[in-house]
Amino acid sequence: MRETRVVLRLVLEIILSGLIVGALARLIVPGPNPMGIGKTILVGIAGSLLGGLLGRLVFGLRYSYSFGLGLVLAVGCTAVIVYVMQHHEHDRHRVT
Repeated sequence: MRETRVVLRLVLEIILSGLIVGALARLIVPGPNPMGIGKTILVGIAGSLLGGLLGRLVFGLRYSYSFGLGLVLAVGCTAVIVYVMQHHEHDRHRVT
């Protein structure tokens, strides 16, 4: 029973952090970002994973002790994903 609560809490924390990081990234990228809350969460999670990987590769073991740098990298990588998605949607609508 305890393991179930731990896993449930971990999933909820991942979803909440994905929402926060995704929302911050959407605020950074100019222009309309017409995506729902589910896509915002998924983009935030993907950007956080990418930012964490990038931070670990660039800064090594020291990176795990820097919360502020991790947040900046996560939001930055998520903003890049939002930007790419926004321009991909714009180009797709322009062609048709």
